[in-house]
This record gives sequence, C-alpha cells and structure tokens, in this order.
Amino acid sequence: MRAVIVASNREKSPYPVIPIGAVMVAELCSLHGHDIEFVDMCFSENPLNDLQAALEKNPDFVAISFRNLNNHDGKNSVSYIPFLQSISTAVKEKGIPLYIGGSAASIEPQAILNATGADAVYAGQAEGFVKRLTGGSKLEGVITDYQGEPFINVNLERWVNVKKYLSHECTVPIRLKLGCSYKCSYCTYPYLEGKSVCSDQLDSLENYLRKWIGNGVGIDIVDSIFNEPEEWAVQALETLAKKGLKGSYHISAFSPLVSDTRIFDAMTKLGANAGMIGIDSGSDTMLESYRKPFRMKQVNKFMEMRKDFDLRFLWTFILGGPGETEKTLNKSLEFIDMLPNTDVAYIVFGVRIYRQTHLYEQALRENVIKKGESILKPVCYFSRLLDRNKIEQHLSDWQETRDNVLTEHVANSDSYRDLLKKLSELGEFKTGWENVPTMKKLLRRRSALGMGKTETRTTV
Repeated sequence: MRAVIVASNREKSPYPVIPIGAVMVAELCSLHGHDIEFVDMCFSENPLNDLQAALEKNPDFVAISFRNLNNHDGKNSVSYIPFLQSISTAVKEKGIPLYIGGSAASIEPQAILNATGADAVYAGQAEGFVKRLTGGSKLEGVITDYQGEPFINVNLERWVNVKKYLSHECTVPIRLKLGCSYKCSYCTYPYLEGKSVCSDQLDSLENYLRKWIGNGVGIDIVDSIFNEPEEWAVQALETLAKKGLKGSYHISAFSPLVSDTRIFDAMTKLGANAGMIGIDSGSDTMLESYRKPFRMKQVNKFMEMRKDFDLRFLWTFILGGPGETEKTLNKSLEFIDMLPNTDVAYIVFGVRIYRQTHLYEQALRENVIKKGESILKPVCYFSRLLDRNKIEQHLSDWQETRDNVLTEHVANSDSYRDLLKKLSELGEFKTGWENVPTMKKLLRRRSALGMGKTETRTTV
C-alpha cells in the first residue's frame, strides 16, 4: 500500500515544533510494509505544490496531521481551517481517500469532517490508527480510539529535516504518559485522553534518548502534567538517571503541586533544569475559577522549595477568564514581578472556548456563544468585569519595561517573527523561551531605531 502522510502545521511562533505524531504514523505504517511519502509543510516555500507532487504518485490514501485550530491570540485570532480545507480539496479532487488526525482534529472531529469532506477524522493515538489501517478496516466518519502507547521509538531524520527544527529550538520531544487528572475549566485533555496513564516502557525509549543526548540535543518531555502523579515522576527521573541518560531535559509541563524536594533532587541529577508551569493566575479567586487543584499557598511553598536548586521555569498566564477583575489581574502581574530573573512569563489575554469543557457550558449560560454555534472559528472568553481595551493597553505598556515577559500579541507580531527568523539564519542562538529577555531588548533597540513595528500577521 502506498500512502502520503502530511504534517500540515506551519506555525513557527514561539518556535516550530517537530511533528512527532505524524512521524509516528509514518514510522508505524512503514514497519507494516507500506510505501510512505512524508510531506512536512512547516518550512515549505510552496506546500500545495509539494502535496501535488506527492499526489502524482497515486497513493492509496492521504493522512493529514492537523495540530492547531488557530493561533491562540485573543486579540488577533487566525484560524488554520482555511489552509486545512485547501489541502483537503487538493486531495479530494484526485479522488484519493482522505483521513485527518492530530490534536486539533481530535478537539472538533465532526466539525472538521464537515468542513473538509474527509472520509474519516481520527481522534486517538497513532498506534490505534495504523492498526485499523493494517487490519483492513474501512475508515469513515468520526473514529475515536485513545488506546496505545504514548510514544514509540522513531527515526526522526528519516521523515523530517531535523536540523531545521533544531536551529530554532535544540530539543526533540518525547511523551512518557497520556492524559491528565486535573480538571481545568478550559482544557480538553481530560476529555480527549482521560486520566493519567503512565508508561512502563522506559526501557524501549533508551536508544532514542541516548542518541539525541549523545549529539548534544535536549529532550523535551511533553506530558500534559509531568509530575502528576508525583511519585511516578520521581521514579521515572531516577530510572533515566540510573540508565546513564543524563542530559539537558525540559519538562512541558510541570505543576507547582509538590510535596517535598525529592523531585527537584531527581530533576537536578538527570539534568532536567528547565520547565513550563501553567499557573494561569496569581489570584486564588481565578485559580478557583479555572478549577486549578492548587492555590497560591501551594505556589508560594513551591517557590520557597525551589530556591536551593538551579531550576528555570516558563510561567504561563491566562488573563481575562470568568470572574477576572482589575484586582485579580494585578495579583498576577505582582506575582510575575516577584519571579527570579532566571524565569520568564508568557501571557495570554482571553480564554479560548472549546466544546466538552466546563468553560463551554459557562459561556453558553452567559450567552457568550450560542448552542450549536461552530467553534472552529476562534472564540475567546473575556471577563465582563474588565474594560477590554483598557486592559489590553495596560498589559502592552506594562510588558514593555519587563524583559522577562512575553505576551501573545508580541509573540505573534511581524517584528518578533522577523527577528526570530533572522537570528535563526545567522545561528546566533537557539530561540527558546530562555532567550526572551534578549529578544525583548533587541526588539526595543530596533523600535528605537525605527526598524520594526508590531503589526500582527493575519494570514497563515
């Protein structure tokens, strides 16, 4: 069987992400004897031409990986649905069976099916999808199956230009478990993957990790909440260290809910010195609104315990959710001002509404959205207790004088993207979040010289 696997994500802010899900599908299909052509559209100058060239070989089916519905910018939202429709049309015009999967497709599978005319939309793991294909099953409609391993050992270089990705962010991804037991009001993970399912297959990942660590490449553990459950996370870190797999690890994401310093010890011994924490707010009122399982008391305890360790964190904040006021918002800004200079804060204003979430039901009750309304077009929740224009201007002014703060609007601006591209081409540094302070200083210098503006891109 001949197939074309398409990694359709072209977003490069804050950095381009290796399409690991699509690669896993390609690898598994290949292991089952299929002839696979992989089309990675991220760095393509003309992605539709690349796809058309692959379609000329008359594949038996095309599978598209669709990563994001939109750019998650509440002020200047960009939907990626039109681009998905354009590549889907190119396939359908050839009369070739079309399957769509990936995280975005899993969020709204029926709507994606209707919008693209695909034969099937698959919500689930790569392993389950390939088993259905190789088992001779006819794929049609919406298929949901989240069984399978969170990660398989893959040969990334066979399928994508890894060097291009590493020139932006010198890490490769790995996932050690599925799901999340947290019940955050806006999050789709519990619906999509259920509660945490921890992997017991660390031995099978050893060669993958050893190869990249040996080449000086960092490892990004991309579990939803890595240290939940905490005991398993400590054991996983200790196991990797005992196998001699010490290197540069990044944890995406980490929870401030820690009982003691054991996990910090284990992280330090392995080399896991950086991570991302989705705290969302510095206010207990908003942590309750977002249904977080912790309060500022636990966050402050976390901050106290981490002091004796060489750890750096990216803190993400979602401002403007249900119940947000100027007082609660300012508590978040005050917390950010208290962060050590090793840390960076990333701020989103407005909360993206997804079906199957508590926020969706709340938005229905408050008439923010209507029942049956499509959410393929980006819809965000903004607290009615705030003057949106006033707060947006306040955040814009506030972040200008703080080098360790990046807002979604700045990250999506033409000037920021242009600077990322130029620095990447020059090989000056890897443009990860730890370089945000340097980026902010360079942007300010360019602005002072009249070399850059902060217009936001509106097309994909």
